[in-house]
Amino acid sequence: MIAIFKREVKNYLKWPLFWVGVLLVIYGVFNARSPYLTTHYLEQGEKIVNDYPDTVDSADVYEGYIPANPEKHREIWIGQIKQKLMAEFEMSDLDAQSVINNLADMELEEAFVYLEEEYDWYGARYLYENSTYYKGTPEEINAYLDEKMENKTFSFYYSRKFADFAGLFMFFFATIMLAVLFLQDTKKHTYELLHTKPMSAGKYVLGKVSAGFTVCLIALAILNIVFWALCLIYTKDSGFEVRLWDFVVSTVL
Repeated sequence: MIAIFKREVKNYLKWPLFWVGVLLVIYGVFNARSPYLTTHYLEQGEKIVNDYPDTVDSADVYEGYIPANPEKHREIWIGQIKQKLMAEFEMSDLDAQSVINNLADMELEEAFVYLEEEYDWYGARYLYENSTYYKGTPEEINAYLDEKMENKTFSFYYSRKFADFAGLFMFFFATIMLAVLFLQDTKKHTYELLHTKPMSAGKYVLGKVSAGFTVCLIALAILNIVFWALCLIYTKDSGFEVRLWDFVVSTVL
């Protein structure tokens, strides 16, 4: 069994397609997760420029968005409600403000129902959901990063983003790479030769499968080291803490 295990691992490591697959996985994960590496504290006067809306339902801090706390969320939503009432219902500023005053003491669900029943408007709920994140000022973004980094390292957050896509790409990698695990022996008639040796079928299968699993672990180890190094390179001027252990834990999970 050990001989089969060693032979299979060596065969994979000598196979050019294996290294091509590893490079493709690295490229795929990097292409999907590289924007997160640009996360940094904003300097005075620096702004993240994009043409995205002021509020969205989901976004990331590297894009200039931060999550609104309940009070801020309600404040943004109220402002958007007033604008919609004036634009779509052609209300005057005074009339729109009167509606806003009525909403002030209502619970959120109660406010949704009020607008639906009184004005036949069902977009208020969507408007609230779409204002979950808003474009923060440099001070707000830096404060948000401070809060996030207080108890967790940057690599703690990034490694989880990394693991999501690493797992996805490794699924395709393993499917293609391990498809030839037993096929090679049947093509070269090694299977019949092995069964002339004092080896059970169970040991043969166990040796092959454990070798395939080890090869996948080698690919994952390479991925962890590469993206840990990328984290160090990209964040060297940001003052963020980066630990290899965070990548290992995320990969295992």
